[in-house]
Amino acid sequence: RLVSDWSSDVCSSDLVTKFLEKSHSALRAGTSLDWDVISKVAYLEYYRSYFVDDAQKRDQRQVAYEWITRALVMNPEHIDLKIKRADTLALMERYSEVVSTLEELRRTPECPTFVDQWLGFYLLYLPGREEDAIRCSCTYRERFPFSNETLRNIASGYAQLACRAARGSGRLDTDSEYYKKAIESLKAALVENPDYEKIMQTTWIGPTGSFSCFASDDGYRDAVHLPKV
Repeated sequence: RLVSDWSSDVCSSDLVTKFLEKSHSALRAGTSLDWDVISKVAYLEYYRSYFVDDAQKRDQRQVAYEWITRALVMNPEHIDLKIKRADTLALMERYSEVVSTLEELRRTPECPTFVDQWLGFYLLYLPGREEDAIRCSCTYRERFPFSNETLRNIASGYAQLACRAARGSGRLDTDSEYYKKAIESLKAALVENPDYEKIMQTTWIGPTGSFSCFASDDGYRDAVHLPKV
């Protein structure tokens, strides 16, 4: 049951807790642990990172990352653990390492299709990689045309390119291709899922939002049904 049911109750059960304590103690004592033990601990610590209290999340994610890394040393081609390593790094906001892990996965024949979707999102955190992010998102959306989340990522990528150009010139160029594609993708995302409108009215134009330089733009405000400034 240790690897077949990852519910909160299982991860915090006495059986699992004792297994983890014994494994940690063995590691500290220098005992050699086999793949079966290390991989089970890696999975359990990973899922525990989703269930612990907020105050414990940071430390738990670090523990999960360390055990996943140990498992990957033993089995470096393990696809699922590579995915979980990337996810754990994302939770730790180590985005350049997330991207490195996902790009390494992307070069393998066994790469899951959703890696393009993840790259289309996490590449947006790396300045200068917006066009790569857009390409990955477009590749994923070609396979899964109803992925609205991916459409949002495409809009964000174009918006970030438009904002970078605006910082250089001192103004937002509403005639640029970046601007037009950002607005076009944003509108399409809203058509598919109107519930996104609230976050587009707030977080997206906040100081760290992809559309931060669009906050006073009439075209953007009209698209998300905000009053003109």
